[in-house]
Amino acid sequence: MKQLYFIVACMCMIWLAACSDMNDVHDIYLKNGETVYIGRVDSIHVFSGRERVKIRYWVTDPRAKHLEVLWNHGKESAVFDIPAHDPLEGLDIMIGENGSSIAEGDYTFTFYTHDDKEHRSIRYEQLLKVYGAQYELTLNNRIVKKLTKGDNELTIEWGGSNSDQEIGVEVFYTDLSGKQASVRKPTEELGSATKIVGIDLSRKVTYCSSAASDVYKRQNGEGAFFNFGSPPSFYFSE
Repeated sequence: MKQLYFIVACMCMIWLAACSDMNDVHDIYLKNGETVYIGRVDSIHVFSGRERVKIRYWVTDPRAKHLEVLWNHGKESAVFDIPAHDPLEGLDIMIGENGSSIAEGDYTFTFYTHDDKEHRSIRYEQLLKVYGAQYELTLNNRIVKKLTKGDNELTIEWGGSNSDQEIGVEVFYTDLSGKQASVRKPTEELGSATKIVGIDLSRKVTYCSSAASDVYKRQNGEGAFFNFGSPPSFYFSE
């Protein structure tokens, strides 16, 4: 019988010690109070540009008042206020404007939402590419099929595009008053000839295809445009 009492006593001591250990672990997490997380960004759509990026995000938690964005392994960051909005509508921010830029390359962007009480969400990560001069070097200008000179006017017939990224062509010339001028034509209009009037044909004419890095930009004319390599030029002798 004494042996039985001894075994029961030992088991009780082990149980009490285990409970004490569990409480110690629990106390570690309660020492600084409860950790409060607010809702993170629901989804993100990225529009990459030339040394900049436009980000459209959706957030439905009304407690979220600020958006923190980190990139370049956390070495660079920006914080944006989240305005009152319809939770179903996306909000736009631009990074790489107003004198700043993002170096060309591939990045992992990290997003946190914050409230006004220093609570933040869990992270949301998004891979994206930023374009620049190296990307431009891979682009080729549209070919000119035929040039027709008139009385202070020039008609250009275009060949096919060399890139599915092309959104248009811009022609640079000097007008009759000696001022630099240009005309831009979207890709969908280049099946027809481009006619420029009031042009000084004794001066150099150049043109350059332009591209946008995102389908959204090509459809809506937004964002940073890229020039295709070195602009071709041509002269007309009298």
